[in-house]
Amino acid sequence: LHGWAGFIRWRSQARDYYWQALGGKFKFHPKQQKLELKVLEPESPIAQAIPATFTWGPDECYFHDRLNPDIKVVVAADPAQIPDKRAAQTTGSLVGGLIPLVWYQTFDGGREVYIALGHNIPMYQDPILTRLILNAIKWSMGEDKSPPGKPTKEYGQGEKKKKS
Repeated sequence: LHGWAGFIRWRSQARDYYWQALGGKFKFHPKQQKLELKVLEPESPIAQAIPATFTWGPDECYFHDRLNPDIKVVVAADPAQIPDKRAAQTTGSLVGGLIPLVWYQTFDGGREVYIALGHNIPMYQDPILTRLILNAIKWSMGEDKSPPGKPTKEYGQGEKKKKS
């Protein structure tokens, strides 16, 4: 395995080695809702041209278990915004008190990126998601830098927010 970028569906089909390669195992998701998301590693090649905070959705917020402690979380959500009793009981799904939704890691000599966003077809016109996917593919292929450029709110549902 030299590198891959996994998106949504991959998470539930995987077993043992693949959970490790993925960085975690899907546990559950609450109903779709708008999410306030935060970029935790703005200098990461996966986060290039992604706003520091943005509103996303409605989308599913995936909770995972068996999280690899070495994953580098790029985008995360605060569990306090999830109105689901299970969210408060899943501390093993959190990294730094947040729900990881985009992360990357190296595993078994390869580069892996996981993106748990994009459950609705219109989201794939959103420049935030398409930039995340492009950055993930480029990094997985071994390119460390993404091309310059910033997403705009001309398509889809992602809304930029001012840096706090």
